[in-house]
Amino acid sequence: MKKILIININYYELIREIKVPNFGWSNGVCMLNKNILFTGDNNGIIREWKIEEDNLILISKKKNAHKSCINTLLNIGNGHFASGSCDNSIKIW
Repeated sequence: MKKILIININYYELIREIKVPNFGWSNGVCMLNKNILFTGDNNGIIREWKIEEDNLILISKKKNAHKSCINTLLNIGNGHFASGSCDNSIKIW
């Protein structure tokens, strides 16, 4: 079982451990808020997850978000995030 570890980098303290369903390889992870998380994969797909206790529940899947692997997801505030890809593009969501 894959896991995402959320760590307080100021104190190197584990805050939360979240179980990740087996859906393939994830290159990027971005928390939009304490309940919503996004992942990006090698196939250019972005998945939106709801965090319930220590599990992820799939909310939506953005197929063809990019033409190639997604290597970066970044929370940019106000409910938006950016994704960067090997297709040399950056998209704002």
